[in-house]
Amino acid sequence: MTTNADNLPICNIDNETLTSVRNYVATHDDFLKRTLKFGSPLQRAKALLFLQIAKGGGAL
Repeated sequence: MTTNADNLPICNIDNETLTSVRNYVATHDDFLKRTLKFGSPLQRAKALLFLQIAKGGGAL
């Protein structure tokens, strides 16, 4: 389960899904970081969510 800075769950993700997200972020890191800078607000939110889930949390 992924938690935020207060150790509260931000989402209930099984290990297989978490591994898939981490693999996606590892192979698409540059794309996601460019999306954070230049994407639409919705694209930015999705990219931020992927990056935060992959690193194990963060404040949402």
